[in-house]
Amino acid sequence: MHVRTAAVEGGDARAVSLRFAGIVRASQRATLTFQLSGTLTERKVELGQTVEAGDVLARIYSPALVPARDSASARLDELATNYQQSQREWQRASSLRERGVVSEQALEQIASRPVLPPPRPVPFVASCNRCW
Repeated sequence: MHVRTAAVEGGDARAVSLRFAGIVRASQRATLTFQLSGTLTERKVELGQTVEAGDVLARIYSPALVPARDSASARLDELATNYQQSQREWQRASSLRERGVVSEQALEQIASRPVLPPPRPVPFVASCNRCW
């Protein structure tokens, strides 16, 4: 920001209260656009507060996101169930292999199936690549 200054001369500055009018204008502006509308339900930061990458700034409720959230939650549950089932199947096959009931080939087939690690929730994240 560029500020013009001028020196005040004359008189006893301690005896007189001095006031000056001025206008402050931002040197940069940001136009914000959003993909979805919603209601601001919580503001986590205050004006002038320092934030870091990844900090939650606000929470927005958007009814348009409810179906996507519910679908993601159901998919998360499905993946967790599949992971647990794969773990149980592997343990059962390994135990049966030790007793000679399951062939080595069958155990290798179970081991070669793609098994994803247990899923974890991922929050929706909004970002601003160039805010000013």
